[in-house]
Amino acid sequence: MVGADWVLSGLDGVDRSTSSRALRGRQEASAAPRGSRVRERAPLNASRFWRAVASMRERILLMSDYLADPLWWESRPGMPPVDLDELPLAEGTRTELRRWADRYDRLMKQDYKWQSDQAKAAFEGEGRRLWHTLRSELGANWEVGYYSVTEQRHLWDGADSPS
Repeated sequence: MVGADWVLSGLDGVDRSTSSRALRGRQEASAAPRGSRVRERAPLNASRFWRAVASMRERILLMSDYLADPLWWESRPGMPPVDLDELPLAEGTRTELRRWADRYDRLMKQDYKWQSDQAKAAFEGEGRRLWHTLRSELGANWEVGYYSVTEQRHLWDGADSPS
């Protein structure tokens, strides 16, 4: 890997790069006439590195929909449904997600209206709990959002999740 040591060299502020790309940049800088400007690439700092890694994570959205599994690929074109069996989840979590989706189907059979505010609040509470469970089980390689039925918006920030 020619560029790997060059990219990682700036993470701790110490230049340990030995790649041909980095050496070529040093040679160009030393060969430049005095007083001329040679543009050197700024070292990659840790926050930029982790933002780049985060942008590569899979994004899924926990969202209830009539007669469908409750997870959707946010990071894929067309936002197709997720096959729960393809995710690295505990069997109990898959079962809970399917029960939550079935509960939505039963609740929505009444002309797509909630039976009561209490039913809507209970459904929302269970959805947020499942959201927290998904985030814990899937870990840092996944970004998991939740569509709140009470707030009518997507929630992605961990501050929105239950404690």
